[in-house]
Amino acid sequence: MEALDTINVAVFATDASGQLLFANRVAQQILKTRDGLSLTGQGTLEAARPNARPSLLELINLAASAPRSGDTSWKDAILVVKRPDGRRPLTVVVHSVRGVRASGESTVASVLIFALDPERSVGISESGLRQLHGITAREARLANLLMEGHTLEECCEILNIQTSTARMHLGSMFAKTGVQRQSQLVSLLLRSLGTICCSNDISSVTVPAGMNARTNPAKKGPGAVEAGLEALDCLGVGVALTSTSRQLFFANQVASRMLEAGDGLDLTSGVMSTMEHPGNPPWDPLQPLKPHPSRRMRNGERDTLLGAVRPSGRRPLTLMVRRLSDFCSARAHEPAFLIFILDPERSVRVAEDGLRQLYGLTPCESRLANLLMEGNPFDACCKELQIRPSTARMHLSNLFAKTGVQRQGQLISLLVRSLGILPCWDPLDPKQEERLHDVPANPWEGPCDGYA
Repeated sequence: MEALDTINVAVFATDASGQLLFANRVAQQILKTRDGLSLTGQGTLEAARPNARPSLLELINLAASAPRSGDTSWKDAILVVKRPDGRRPLTVVVHSVRGVRASGESTVASVLIFALDPERSVGISESGLRQLHGITAREARLANLLMEGHTLEECCEILNIQTSTARMHLGSMFAKTGVQRQSQLVSLLLRSLGTICCSNDISSVTVPAGMNARTNPAKKGPGAVEAGLEALDCLGVGVALTSTSRQLFFANQVASRMLEAGDGLDLTSGVMSTMEHPGNPPWDPLQPLKPHPSRRMRNGERDTLLGAVRPSGRRPLTLMVRRLSDFCSARAHEPAFLIFILDPERSVRVAEDGLRQLYGLTPCESRLANLLMEGNPFDACCKELQIRPSTARMHLSNLFAKTGVQRQGQLISLLVRSLGILPCWDPLDPKQEERLHDVPANPWEGPCDGYA
């Protein structure tokens, strides 16, 4: 389950009574600090708003009972959890896991809970930005501050540089990433890398009181493992496991769809590789260089980031390749690699209901916000919505007032980190359920094309 620990989103799994079955590394950090979510003495997950209706436990009960009762009206529930320290609230999404049942006396996961912190540092490593877009160390520091929602003026003050220097770095990053606006840059980088943490960005976490071996998904049997895999599919991140010779051991549903589409990645005779393209390097990027035998591998050297050019002309897929030191394959002498695959053009459209609950946005404001999060320039948003620029500016002004920001880049950073990492989809919608199992010829087609 190292893939779940690499995700920059808190992921919990509980049974129908709210008993915690597992929590990934980010979730454990939240529980350790009791920052909006905590564990009771009985190991039940609870929110910091005990008087809210419906409560977190009530939503968990509803989510767990929906698949068993055949209730097709259930949709992922969103709960806004206020935090004791006064910072922006957590966005908590309660998701019903389908197809997981109790077996004998074993308790299996039936509910997934995602918690997103809009104030959590994205912390994309400088080496990752350099490998992916050729961004320098100084440009990377500026990019990280912009992704965290700082204005350009605040970035200059933090970095102790002149505004002209910051604009020079910004122009350089525009040229390297192929965008024209600061808001587009923030959207692109968050969708390219914001969901995953490089190994050198992951800090050790002390397990808080109330958590024990039962929170380890590897010890809970197929139910918890299946819940963990569904969590990865909900986040729209492709996950694959290969050997050094690129033999594919495992691919989640998102990765399977990407391989089926044949746009940037190829699977031939069980061997995974990037497709032959003039833009892709001649060496095999899925086989990272082995460290020198005279020294140990540092944490930061476990990951290799690269872009896989796509024949369709869409932006390259982002691949992060991580060497696993404790995976035992059929050939024990051969190391294994965990590969995360992200599509920077994947839709990040957020349901209007979620934006209304979080920030009180109207349907018109939600549609404009979704278009901006996808990296569309302001003029293109006006054309898509068939509204005048003056009307769009009025909606934008309302968005700023309701979210407490002053710039488009800040707005995009806040919305993507509040809810945009989770794709907008209804797991109980029959049409979308069909998409889960029948892979289309081009899974990126359609108005809301999240993979899960």
